[in-house]
Amino acid sequence: MRKMSPFKRMVHAAVILAVCLTMVLGALGVSEAKLTEPDVLASLADKGITPNLSRVSQTAADLHRAVERLCQTRDTAGLERARAAWRSAHLAWCQADPFMFGTAAKLEREIGRWPANGIVIDAAVKSSDLSHMLKNVDTRGYSGAEHLLFTPRDAAAATADKRCAHLLDITGEIEQRTAQLLEEWQADKAQKFKQAGNGKPFLVPGDALSLILARVLNVTEVLLRDRISVPSNFFKKPSRPDTLEAWESLSTRDSFRATVQGLRQAFVGDGSTGMATLVATKDGLYESKDPGLAKEIKKQFRKIDTTLSKLGKKDLDLHARVKKNPATLKKLYNQLNTLQQQIVEAALVLELDVRSGLEVQLSE
Repeated sequence: MRKMSPFKRMVHAAVILAVCLTMVLGALGVSEAKLTEPDVLASLADKGITPNLSRVSQTAADLHRAVERLCQTRDTAGLERARAAWRSAHLAWCQADPFMFGTAAKLEREIGRWPANGIVIDAAVKSSDLSHMLKNVDTRGYSGAEHLLFTPRDAAAATADKRCAHLLDITGEIEQRTAQLLEEWQADKAQKFKQAGNGKPFLVPGDALSLILARVLNVTEVLLRDRISVPSNFFKKPSRPDTLEAWESLSTRDSFRATVQGLRQAFVGDGSTGMATLVATKDGLYESKDPGLAKEIKKQFRKIDTTLSKLGKKDLDLHARVKKNPATLKKLYNQLNTLQQQIVEAALVLELDVRSGLEVQLSE
């Protein structure tokens, strides 16, 4: 056997060492390629924003078709189909909420408002003199459709007077505007988001990440303040359960769960290319990576999941439970508040300015 030259022996030893090091790092779960901000943006766009907006658009179209069938058949089966379609559409909307940033936030305020003004709706669908009030924001959107579909006792009542006309108007608007939102994202804004850093419109990738993180914090704040604290009257008697989101359809717990799932998708992502992983691996100019914080955030999501599951074990009618006990949602509030504080810490680790993120629009 021919002997290797000293140089070849060095090269051979270096190759063996590199292979061994790669195997050790792999066993320890350490990736050779360091996660970058563009990686996270691409994952957010392709695995978070696009599928969620697509689901919102598709379920909105399904809802409008189900309402059309209900207004044609005016039977019990049609009403149940429309109610099921509403639940699917609303939960898709809740899950997409953390991705409703930039110009989408305006749409969120217009068709995602809660609660509906049921008194005005019931009066206006019976009187032509009041029909102009059905153009008001608080008689429309997902909440307006819920009131029209779930408060009547049967299909005849659900389609009486001008209820069908208003239902078709509402669900038609939801279908059209959510389809437009998806089209605008896919046609132009998705690419700009993924290419953040070229100055059109984001100067650096962190500007786009700031936009998402600001939206995540905004959604958690709305959850804490409007969707939990206000109905609970800040956990004091008497509570205000009529302001709970989706209580007429007995979907309050599920709407919380869908929003939390959206928050998880926005921050944790697929577990390997999300912002949480960036928190664990990225060193900035002033802040160091914090794998412990990333781990705690994931753990906090699991705690919230457990609490939500227990809320639904005996009774999904949170309206009755909050009315009886204003502190029903206090544990959920405390856990979400902790999550919000952790995400604020994550913003510091990532050196993201969420204040500017609230102001940035995905526009030319």
